[in-house]
Amino acid sequence: MNEDFLDEVGKDPRKTSNNSNNSSKEPQNQHDEQPPKKDNKKKWYIGCGCVTVILLGIAAFVWWAIAFNLEEEARDIRLKYLRQDVERLSTFISDDNMYSNLAKMCIDSSIYLENGEKIDKSGIKYFTRRNDDKLLVILKVDNLKKVEPSSRRAFVDALRECFSYVEEETGVEKYYISIKGFWNTLMVATPNGSDLDGKFADDKYLLPFYNEYVKDSLPDLGD
Repeated sequence: MNEDFLDEVGKDPRKTSNNSNNSSKEPQNQHDEQPPKKDNKKKWYIGCGCVTVILLGIAAFVWWAIAFNLEEEARDIRLKYLRQDVERLSTFISDDNMYSNLAKMCIDSSIYLENGEKIDKSGIKYFTRRNDDKLLVILKVDNLKKVEPSSRRAFVDALRECFSYVEEETGVEKYYISIKGFWNTLMVATPNGSDLDGKFADDKYLLPFYNEYVKDSLPDLGD
């Protein structure tokens, strides 16, 4: 027989089949599909839209609040007088400002926290105004978060106690006290009503302090 024919007959047909299978599988392994990459652009656009909506909402609220306050001031000029006095709050107190100096002395010597933490008393802003037998005292304390709302009235109590010692000398009989936080008025104490829960108080309790100024039709109040 032909030797080439014998060589072909002697070969194992299974090996040939296996080799062909392996060769056909190798390209598939090389072309395995990679997992699709996550597209974060859509999430980013969604997040950006939410922030825009929030900012527009805040801007609309601020615009509404300003318009509402101006309308209120047009109806009651005492609100304008109060706003002007609040804008005069300052950490600087001149030596001839007896009432603000007394208020500062009361707070510096009387207010301590039970947990040992300290309030930055140097950052407290003061304003006082005398009107006959009435005294307006406004304080702005920005860092009251560390003080429990129920304990914040200590500021009002300290002012009341200190001023009571000098009533005979000053002739003041009625006190209009306001304690403001970073965002809003926290406490108000007046002869015609008080709000001392330490969270939110209505400034309208302070308006009777300005009654005489309204009668005189003063367009503005100086220091």
